[in-house]
Amino acid sequence: MEDILENDRRRIVTFNPGEYLFHQDEMTQDLFILKSGSVRIYKTEGGVEIDLDMVGAGNVVGEIASIDGGCRTASGVACEKCEAIVIPAAEFKCILTSIPEWFRKIALILVQRLREVDSRISRSIEGERTNHIAAILSLFAFTDLCESTAEGFVLDRKITEYQIVDLLNIPLGEITASLERLHRQGFLRLDRAGIILSSREALDPLTEKVFQSTTELPVT
Repeated sequence: MEDILENDRRRIVTFNPGEYLFHQDEMTQDLFILKSGSVRIYKTEGGVEIDLDMVGAGNVVGEIASIDGGCRTASGVACEKCEAIVIPAAEFKCILTSIPEWFRKIALILVQRLREVDSRISRSIEGERTNHIAAILSLFAFTDLCESTAEGFVLDRKITEYQIVDLLNIPLGEITASLERLHRQGFLRLDRAGIILSSREALDPLTEKVFQSTTELPVT
């Protein structure tokens, strides 16, 4: 690390409160060593911000993408005025080539494991969100919003999507993605105007998961 700090090519950049060092999912790999201030690290899943860490002076941020060259797994935003030494991605790759190969392999394995954990968290949140949407559709199937037709039980797609937006307070795009997931899994059918259920009980297996997770909550 001392070699990095003494490198003549280093760049010291100032970030004001609210300015981002990097955003989740963007393809940048620069490394940041904080000289002063603090940075909030968080990720966004299902429209919800999940705090991961608060990083202060002397710490490094952005290391996962720097090591494996992948996208950012989280966002980093300055909580106060920050100064950071920015190590460009190309320079950091040169530094990596100067360390023993076995150490590079260990670093890559650790990063891969972190990405796997991050992927599992994302899939878990997506699954939970989809199950909740399925539960709402099941309830709508027994209301005047649902029309019984020769095709099955039909909900107006646009009206239903916006009702779910109001109920769950998540972006419309997230709801559309969950509906398409349910379509691919065969729980319902989608067309431009409608959400079609083969029966009012078609989504019961997913609805039961929502109630099971609720009843398993500890009593306080």
